[in-house]
Amino acid sequence: LNEKLVTPIKIERPYIFETVTTTGQLSEKEESALERVVIPSFAKDMNGSLSVTLDATRLGLLGGAVQYLFEYPYGCLEQQSSRVLPLVIFEDYIDVFNLHSEVTDIKKCVKSYFKEWKNCQHADGGFGYWPTSSYSNLFVSSRIAHIYGLAKKRGYTDKELAIDINKLCDYIYKEATSLEKKAELRVKKQDEYERIALYYNDYCRAYNYYVLALNGKPVADTHLNDIINRDRQDIAALALAGLASLEKDGALSSNAKEAARIIRTYARPTTRGVNITNPNAPHWAFAYYGDEAENLALVLQLFTQLDKDDEINTRLIYSLLSNQRAGYWKNTATTARVLEAIYNVIKTKKTLSFHWNSKRKEKARFTTRQLFVTQSRKNCRQQETQGSES
Repeated sequence: LNEKLVTPIKIERPYIFETVTTTGQLSEKEESALERVVIPSFAKDMNGSLSVTLDATRLGLLGGAVQYLFEYPYGCLEQQSSRVLPLVIFEDYIDVFNLHSEVTDIKKCVKSYFKEWKNCQHADGGFGYWPTSSYSNLFVSSRIAHIYGLAKKRGYTDKELAIDINKLCDYIYKEATSLEKKAELRVKKQDEYERIALYYNDYCRAYNYYVLALNGKPVADTHLNDIINRDRQDIAALALAGLASLEKDGALSSNAKEAARIIRTYARPTTRGVNITNPNAPHWAFAYYGDEAENLALVLQLFTQLDKDDEINTRLIYSLLSNQRAGYWKNTATTARVLEAIYNVIKTKKTLSFHWNSKRKEKARFTTRQLFVTQSRKNCRQQETQGSES
């Protein structure tokens, strides 16, 4: 045969791609910051990209977590309450989470959940783990009371939050008193199981007292002292007792300061973060609470409320974000806890404005994934448009 086959071989220039991330923040005293970017030579071949996230509130880092809570497929009351919490605390910032297709009216959505929960409230005032549960679950009941207290602080009325909050708080107080009696018995025992049960009791009691104080109910100092002064106390219980004291007595609370002082003795700084673990406390963790991320979140919330400029707060945030996996934390309960803690950081910080441009826009593609400014939703959309054209 005199035929021959000619097949062109496509030769592509090889590139070695590298992903580099740089982050930073402005302190309260700084008005601006300059970040320089060196665009590599191969940008002329239209390879590579640059992604810029500018965020006055750290909310750009939480979009995946909020989506995770809102889209979680199960319907137990713990998961429903975790879904409602970010809607309550982040109502003014909801634009950044892209929930408009699911939630067109935040207040209407929150009120509808409370209306449904009213039908699930038991005769004893509590709520079950599932809407159809026959028995009340203390953690779920405390979580719903927790959201109720936060919603009242954000302008919701008792009528809009349809549940019987007084009856619910009576149930929580009764259960907390029962746990206190069990704690007194367990303190006398020495085996490891009873010690773990004691710390679980203290965690639950501290959370109970926090939500009671959040809803304006009286909490005795002796209850909080008992938790804070417990030998080898759990970090989460200390933080919750401190937060309960802050709700009850304000920023001058001596119990809150003492809880923070004890927690700080267990803090071990890492390169950029911080590890907070009581090596002497028994290790325990239940299905939806008691893990490292929750501990960090509760400590961050306590320290932020005591001193928003405390250097350890930035380390706590870094460690929390390092714990994030696939956009969320361990489960719905922990993720909701982290979101509340970071919200407390956000509301203490001043808002910022951002301006950025590229002098070599022909050499690289710029995309703004999240650009959020708290001044107004309109300004937010305008600056996003300006950023994409820069």
